[in-house]
Parts: sequence; C-alpha cells; structure tokens
Amino acid sequence: MDIAGINSNIIYFKNTKIKIPRRKYLHNLGLELVRPHQVKRTQIPTPPVVLRIQIRTKLGIQEQHVASQGANGPEKCVFCPRSKNRKTKATCCKPNCSLPICWKHSRTICTSCWNQEED
Repeated sequence: MDIAGINSNIIYFKNTKIKIPRRKYLHNLGLELVRPHQVKRTQIPTPPVVLRIQIRTKLGIQEQHVASQGANGPEKCVFCPRSKNRKTKATCCKPNCSLPICWKHSRTICTSCWNQEED
C-alpha cells in the first residue's frame, strides 16, 4: 500500500505538475477513496441521524429532510438514543433544518438575545 501511494503521488505530479507533500497527498487520497461509501451511508436510514448529519456536514452535502408520516403528531428526537424514545413536537428553528429535538437537546434563549442574533 505504501509503494502504491508513493507511485500514485509520482504519477499525479507528472500529470498535473502540482507538487503536494506525500503525507498530504495520501491523506487526500484516503478521503477521496472513502467518499462514495460515506455518501451512500447518508442515504440509508439505519445509521443514527446524528452520524448522518456529521457526514453530510463534513462532505458539504445539503440536508435532504423528508417529512415523516406522522408530521402533525410528536416525532422522536433525532439526538436521543433509541432506548430513550423521547417524543417531541418541537423542531430546530434554523432554516433548512427543522429536525425534531426534545427539551434535553435544545437550548433556551431570551427574546432580546434572539433579536440580537437575527440582526
């Protein structure tokens, strides 16, 4: 594997004329090799939502939030483990998010601070 990485770094340099340190090149190569697997993991429903959000954030992929069948009733908090099974009607107030969150994973903010944050 080490020799293959060195050889690919040499080929990359010969083709692009861009000199990258070997360590950085191998790091970028590793990230690009696992990228398709990470993208696939964000599209299946079985990994925890928090993990899928972290992967999407790291890869720069937009959230594809699909409303569940019980959109009018309480939904399970996305940050709580399955064993807690906390239901909530509250959602995140950030634009393009609206994930259901329980009282334990939300933060309270006063009106004046909220208004300052919006400005």
